[in-house]
Amino acid sequence: MNNNRRLVCLCGAPPILKISWTNDNPGRRFFGCRHYRSSFQNSCKFFDWYDPEFPTQ
Repeated sequence: MNNNRRLVCLCGAPPILKISWTNDNPGRRFFGCRHYRSSFQNSCKFFDWYDPEFPTQ
């Protein structure tokens, strides 16, 4: 995992670090577009995991 890379959303904005609260990935961090689900016209669906995949038990 290389967390030193510079990410840019498809809309050109820098993505922000968010936390997933889904049943499959609770607490797992990811980068997402800062404008996702907003009324901002240039929002995109950029998504990239920050944390490695959780091991299955």
